[in-house]
Amino acid sequence: MKLRFLLYSLIIAIIVVAPCVCAENGEVKQLTDEDKQSLNKILEIESSDGMGDAEKQQLFSSIQRLLAIMQADPKTEPELLISMTSKQITLFPDERKAYVDAASVYLKFNKMKDMYEQAIEALKKKSIFYKGDTQRLEAMIYTMLGQYLLETKQYKRAYEALNKALIRSKEMALPFYLMGNVCFQLQKYIECQNAYSVAFTTGVDPAYPVDYFYYGIALHRNGETDKASQMLRTGCFAYPNEPGLPLNYGYVLHRQDKLIEAYLAFFREQIIFGPNAPFYQAAQFNINMLVDLIARRNNLRETQIMHHISQWDTLMNQEKFEPALEEMKQAIDLFDEYNWTLQFFLQMTYEKLKQYDNAIDVLEKMNLNNPHVVINYIELAKNYFLIGDMETSLEYFKKARKASPNNWKLKQMQDSFQNALVNEQDK
Repeated sequence: MKLRFLLYSLIIAIIVVAPCVCAENGEVKQLTDEDKQSLNKILEIESSDGMGDAEKQQLFSSIQRLLAIMQADPKTEPELLISMTSKQITLFPDERKAYVDAASVYLKFNKMKDMYEQAIEALKKKSIFYKGDTQRLEAMIYTMLGQYLLETKQYKRAYEALNKALIRSKEMALPFYLMGNVCFQLQKYIECQNAYSVAFTTGVDPAYPVDYFYYGIALHRNGETDKASQMLRTGCFAYPNEPGLPLNYGYVLHRQDKLIEAYLAFFREQIIFGPNAPFYQAAQFNINMLVDLIARRNNLRETQIMHHISQWDTLMNQEKFEPALEEMKQAIDLFDEYNWTLQFFLQMTYEKLKQYDNAIDVLEKMNLNNPHVVINYIELAKNYFLIGDMETSLEYFKKARKASPNNWKLKQMQDSFQNALVNEQDK
């Protein structure tokens, strides 16, 4: 599972730092020269002993304001942020908020064990100078503990921590997302579904691929096939380069008795992620099963579409590309709606016929309907290269590398493609 650093930084900003950290034009506020002088003075203070309560409160508020700016500014050096939160703990060793700030900074820089230790320390303290919502602050502490316990596969303890977070606050989406994940791991599929149903409608925090994956499977297991189909379809659109989502979408489509749609979803899993992907064999097993099932139940529409796809495949292998094109067009006409896999087969055929402009037209349509699919970019790069448009070809190649740098097809063609571009530019 991927860590939710961005999500945390967005949420923690609410409780870790003071308000008004952004300039009016929407740009991130940066430390002024005066702020830097204040920062240096604070770092030189050895202790708050001997200060009056008002002076301590003023110092604490100054640290909070500076941390707000530093946390929001992506250019802030990690060492400086860590030093500032450490200094805050030194100056205010009994202040809970100081330890929460330190935990959030360690989390931001992927120091998970340090984050966990600081969060534990926060539970031992009270909020003295922090004037914000104490319940929400505690909810965030237990959420961070839940994150760490989930990452270290301590699912039962994560479940307990996240329950404590949700008792204290139900306004944040993050603990619900994490609880959905934990409940899935514990095979509590009803609780998993319930947690995710709140997470997906709470706040503006984006779901991760794993959330679509687990929520969709939980809905499927709980018999909510329509909702599962919608969730996994949305996941495939939001994260088109994440393996497993098309596979599970195919499972749900099969359960809904949409056999052709399921068949094409399993192919999509194979096309995008390649033969060495974790779910390639599972997709192939289901493809074979559906071919047999569709033939046996003899539904006219399904049989006709499968016939045209089978004929297309045979003709492509025989290098009879003109009749293959007609077979694919007939399959698409019978399908009667946009489908990424069928469109991919169509552009393949145009490319074999050296009708590169037609292939590009199909691929640009695919880009509109399914943006950010790395295979779309790779095929566009190749076809623009073949018509001599080096600038656009390179642009799509860069997009592919950005969208999914470890994609199997990108790795396969990267060296040869770059060499071809260099040779062409040399001419």
